Amino acid sequence: MQRLTEQILEHARRLPEGTPVAAKSLLHLGNRAAVDQALSRLAERGQLLRAGRGVYLLPVTSRFGTRALEAACAELAAAFPPSAFSVIHREKAADRRPPTKHDLAIWRLPRGAVAFEAAADGGPRRVDVPDLPGAFVLVDVLSEAECRQLIA
Repeated sequence: MQRLTEQILEHARRLPEGTPVAAKSLLHLGNRAAVDQALSRLAERGQLLRAGRGVYLLPVTSRFGTRALEAACAELAAAFPPSAFSVIHREKAADRRPPTKHDLAIWRLPRGAVAFEAAADGGPRRVDVPDLPGAFVLVDVLSEAECRQLIA
C-alpha cells in the first residue's frame, strides 16, 4: 500500500502543470488531519510549494532542472485570499431534509475565479430519472476544465 505522501504526489503529477492542489480535494485519500500533515511534510521537503492556506503547487521539473513556481504561488494567493470568498447561505444540519450531521454552507467565488469556456455543441441537457416522477439530472453543464477549476 502506498504512503499518503506518495499518493498525494501521484495525484499532483497527473494534473496539468501549474494546477493548484487543494487539501480538500485530497480527502478521498485520508482524513483532513493526515492530509494536512502529509502536505506540510511535502512542502518542508521541497516536493510541493505552499501557495496559501490549504493550497499547494508541484514544482516544475525539466531537463534544465527543477524550478519553483513562486510567481504562480504569489499570484494565486494574491488573486484569491480567504477574504475573497464569502458564505451566501447557511442551513443548520437539523433543518436539512433529511436532517444530517453537518451544516450546509453555500460559498460565493470571486468574479474571475473560474474561467468559463464557450458552450459546447448542444450545451447542457436534461435527463429524466426513471421511476421518479419530476426528477431529472442536468448533464454537460460544465466542461472538464471548468470542473477541475472548481475542485482545485
